[in-house]
Amino acid sequence: MIREGKGLSLTVYGERLYQHGCLLDRSYRQAMQDIDALKRNHCQTLVLECGHAWSHVVLFSLMQS
Repeated sequence: MIREGKGLSLTVYGERLYQHGCLLDRSYRQAMQDIDALKRNHCQTLVLECGHAWSHVVLFSLMQS
């Protein structure tokens, strides 16, 4: 970020990071909407966990099955 008087602006790097953050946010929201749609159509238990281990262990094992 660049401080300009009382304001702030993003550097080229900050702008790119912000764009990627927006993409990640949209992807996450879409994933949650997709999961909600699946839950409405199926009568199964859905367990969501969070954290680094979840994304590398639980999510990938669910994707494989």
